[in-house]
Amino acid sequence: MLCGNILNANVYYSKENSGLAGNTVYDIAIDRQGKVWIATSNGISTFDGTSWMKYTKKNSGLPDSNFYIKSIAVGRQDDIWFGSYGDEMYAGGRGISVFSKNNWKGYTKSNSGLIGNNINDLTFDLRGNAWIATNSGVSMFDGTNWTTYNSANSGFSSDTITSIFADMQGSIWIANGYIFKFDGKKWAKYSQNAGSIYCITIDNKGNIWAGTYNDGMKMYNGTNWVTYNITNGLSNNHVNGITIDAQNNVWVATNNGVNRFDGKKWIKYQETANFIINSIAIAADGTAWVGMQENGVSLLKEDVKQPATDNKQVKKTKKKSSKKRNK
Repeated sequence: MLCGNILNANVYYSKENSGLAGNTVYDIAIDRQGKVWIATSNGISTFDGTSWMKYTKKNSGLPDSNFYIKSIAVGRQDDIWFGSYGDEMYAGGRGISVFSKNNWKGYTKSNSGLIGNNINDLTFDLRGNAWIATNSGVSMFDGTNWTTYNSANSGFSSDTITSIFADMQGSIWIANGYIFKFDGKKWAKYSQNAGSIYCITIDNKGNIWAGTYNDGMKMYNGTNWVTYNITNGLSNNHVNGITIDAQNNVWVATNNGVNRFDGKKWIKYQETANFIINSIAIAADGTAWVGMQENGVSLLKEDVKQPATDNKQVKKTKKKSSKKRNK
């Protein structure tokens, strides 16, 4: 059963009218062939423009239904990485599942150097190394060796890392309430606590965009922090994810629809108003794939192109929110 108003979008997919596995969508990734990968409350769905495919524990290496896929990232070899999440009372998530060349492989705390099994976010750097944000710190995997970063060896203010981003200069950025930056040698706190920072990305001009739980958006231009909230453009102060497109438009997933900033003004998409938006991915043809809480996927078409600033995947939103269980 769908919640809220009936969505009046360009195209709308739900489990009732398509091959979407579940109506709560946590993350969306688009691979280099244009196939859309959708993490739902009931498994993974893919759409190649014509056909749908569903992946669950029964036909894949994904964990069972007690856990859900919170994040997706596309690797350099077109391998698809899935980060799982679960209730800590029941041993948490099940780490990472990787789909590569029709084969599945899993990484957990018990069979690898992964620091924790509850995965909040995934990205890849310029060298193709995987960076994993967990509730226990950060893990980096170069294909052979694992490296761990946490409060004990890196000075993090909290080991619950909610967002991770690899920029085009080779630096790694994380959000854990604060912002930290890794220059390849050491981590440094990059901000004072500008609200409860939950997700982070960097636009094509090098501006830092940080989304918070309840204080809107923070943008740092190298000199000053600028705040955007319901008083000056946003439709809601709870930001769940941020996507930068090739024209440097900033797409924001909020608890009250999709907003887009073109550098001068904010645009509110009324067709998504009153819906909790978990994630946004921009396809090569400019279509915005919008993942919603309990309401499936809507497609919005704008004159935009594929994002070029995040190595996480050939899209990127970032990510996740408190509506995602037990963060």
